Amino acid sequence: FEHNIASGDYSHAEGRNTSATGNYSQASGFYTKTTNTAEAAFGQFNQSTEGSTIFSIGDGDSDSSRHNIVEVTDNEVNINTNLNVEDNLTVDRNTTIGGTLSVTGNTTVSTLESSGNVDLESLDVTHNTTIGGTLNVTGKTTVTELRSTGNIVGENNLRIIGETSLENKVAAGKGALVTNDSE
Repeated sequence: FEHNIASGDYSHAEGRNTSATGNYSQASGFYTKTTNTAEAAFGQFNQSTEGSTIFSIGDGDSDSSRHNIVEVTDNEVNINTNLNVEDNLTVDRNTTIGGTLSVTGNTTVSTLESSGNVDLESLDVTHNTTIGGTLNVTGKTTVTELRSTGNIVGENNLRIIGETSLENKVAAGKGALVTNDSE
């Protein structure tokens, strides 16, 4: 199609070659499309997953190579690029980090629990890190390098129940790490 299509009831399509087929939906940008009720799409060549996409910002290259840089579905938010937070970030539910978590300011952890393995190739603390609750790791924990130029403070206990390996220990400041086989 070479024009905008707004075929869903009360839908709206604007930009170039956009398609809003979902009822009460909006497609805006370049070759964006909406297929779900009350869905909104922006950017270019977004991917609309039938039955779940609520909001998307497309960064695809063509109709055959649709992709979203941001997508909100009925049960998750996907950000497919770096996320920079200038102020506070509060997470109230489970969080999975598949890449690197870098913290350059102060870090406060109320409770951090892991029932599986925890592998930290390098843990650098450049400011204060406070764990207000208990840090529990019941699986194998490997920390190749632990560096702290600030304080690591365990207000309760930092307890590692499983096998523990601290290969390089460099620490400045105070704190306690209790393990069943501390090295």
